[in-house]
Amino acid sequence: MDRRGVVSGPWWGRLCTVILGRTPRCLRDDEIPDAQALLYDVYFKEKGWDPPTPNPSNLRADHDRRRFEDDLTDGARWLGVFEGNTRLIGVIRVLSRNEMGRLELERYIQLPQSLTSDGEVIELNRLAIRPTSRSRLTIVLIHLLSGWLAGQLGAQRAVIALANKGTDVFVDAYGWRHVGLTFRYHPTDPQPVHVIRFESRDNRRIKMVARFLFYRLRRVYKEKLLKHRRRDLHEHHPLQQ
Repeated sequence: MDRRGVVSGPWWGRLCTVILGRTPRCLRDDEIPDAQALLYDVYFKEKGWDPPTPNPSNLRADHDRRRFEDDLTDGARWLGVFEGNTRLIGVIRVLSRNEMGRLELERYIQLPQSLTSDGEVIELNRLAIRPTSRSRLTIVLIHLLSGWLAGQLGAQRAVIALANKGTDVFVDAYGWRHVGLTFRYHPTDPQPVHVIRFESRDNRRIKMVARFLFYRLRRVYKEKLLKHRRRDLHEHHPLQQ
């Protein structure tokens, strides 16, 4: 449980560790620099994005420490997917409007009242996945982990700003919806980002994604069980091989 009363991860995260070798959970405070380093590798080194300053959230690439940082780190929650339970391969950050007063998006664009007036709203941002780990499984784990934390916080909806390609993935596969708003983190950014939202009451896609994870867990578990049985058979009856 973290300092604000949220447990470190969902119960099904332990199954993912044992069966899939992937652990979805909240990051500890001492792991946040690792998340910022992953953001630096993906946003700056891979994509070449070096946010001009000043900007409303003081978003910047710290080239000396090789981290992607801003002024909202301390008030945020960070979620990650780990290889095993130690190597961070995917990260996303969660901001609570109730806790922070306003979302990072609201520093750049005015959100319609329909998005902010009905209960808790969370913002997901700083999504990054290592190039070698960009599988559907990693994205599914991040999506379900974000949904789990939204439930822990009692959030009615979530919003996120993504570029075109990322928006298509979330809208087509996971049931997010376009808000009809775009903005740039800085006027010189070559491409705008699109604001999309997810309503907690629209959980049909969440159930579909959870079903995919369940079948993946079951399939991998059966494969591992069959492998162990074959190994035991070979050890006890070597002449049958």
